[in-house]
Amino acid sequence: MINITKLAIEPEPLEEFKISTQLLGNGSPCNYDLLRKPYMNNYKRALLEEQHYLCAYCNRNLDEYSEEEKLHHLKIEHWYPQSLCKLDTSYNTINGIDVSHKNMLIVCPGKNVNPDFTHCDTSRSPLRKLNIKPQHPSYLFENVFRYESGLLKTENQDMSIDINQELHLNDDMLVYRRNIVLGQFKSLLPPKNQIDKNHLLRKYSTPNRENRKSEYCTMIIYFISNNLN
Repeated sequence: MINITKLAIEPEPLEEFKISTQLLGNGSPCNYDLLRKPYMNNYKRALLEEQHYLCAYCNRNLDEYSEEEKLHHLKIEHWYPQSLCKLDTSYNTINGIDVSHKNMLIVCPGKNVNPDFTHCDTSRSPLRKLNIKPQHPSYLFENVFRYESGLLKTENQDMSIDINQELHLNDDMLVYRRNIVLGQFKSLLPPKNQIDKNHLLRKYSTPNRENRKSEYCTMIIYFISNNLN
């Protein structure tokens, strides 16, 4: 789970989509279901850039797909459920929650080799509001979550339900992937007396020159903070 800093102004593709609906006139509606190419694909690119190419929930690297696969398979997630957005009085307007940038995240397809297993947005109940909110300005991972043997844990019972029942973030396959990445990180560490903890924390907290963060970087930061002196 990463901290997501939402842009203060809406990305250009989303703004252009809203303007295009207004130009149609005659009280034309504006809602997420009307978002199509090229606005959809360009908005996905903006969300990827904003989230440093990581899934908002499981933190899987979203840059592993080819460009065509990426834009086709990756999903735009409504943190406040889209089904509830449709009940709001502002629905069908440019001010609707379903077309608010602050409410939208980009997530992985939520599937793996087992067709019966889903996670992230794909496993989420359509009417349930989450307690986990990675884009909240005061969201601080280290105050809420921890990792134990690849498992994502929290003392907050409501968030624990989100993790284990709604988003399925502790399924065996996701835990396996996390442990593989953590094992690779450990194998590359220099001898203990040569470890620069502050350097490692900066490295995994800061995007690289291409604005990308390392897959499962929050887990690695947690390991560095709690296991390296």
